Amino acid sequence: MTIGVVGMGLIGGSLAKAYKDAGHDVYGFDTDESILSFAEVAGAINGKLNEQIISECDAIFGSGGG
Repeated sequence: MTIGVVGMGLIGGSLAKAYKDAGHDVYGFDTDESILSFAEVAGAINGKLNEQIISECDAIFGSGGG
């Protein structure tokens, strides 16, 4: 399954990592590029969520606050 996660903070990052650990392809988006890069380096996501990938996602989760 391909999962998209918008917002890579505490909740979104944890959700992404759980799906990734379960063997799914996970792509993330965050307005803060450094947080997104950290999620990728830490192995929580496969890569950045973009227009091409979003159309391939089976599910998209948004965890943005505010």
